[in-house]
Amino acid sequence: MDGHAKGGGALSVVAATKIHVIFIGTGEHMDQFEVFDVKPFVRRLLGMGDLSRLVDKLQEVLPQDQQTEYLEKLSK
Repeated sequence: MDGHAKGGGALSVVAATKIHVIFIGTGEHMDQFEVFDVKPFVRRLLGMGDLSRLVDKLQEVLPQDQQTEYLEKLSK
């Protein structure tokens, strides 16, 4: 739901049908989506970041033995 007309169209559909958003695209490809959660979405929208998403990404890309070290640095 970025600055494109598609985002505005999605918001209009939600408002008109009262159906909740379940997934949100995070990139241009079909596999780039995530479950929609209001609080992290609004935090990112306001430029406040999303620490829980960052932690999830770190766990995906870092070897298990390095995860604790990085998570401790983030919590400081």
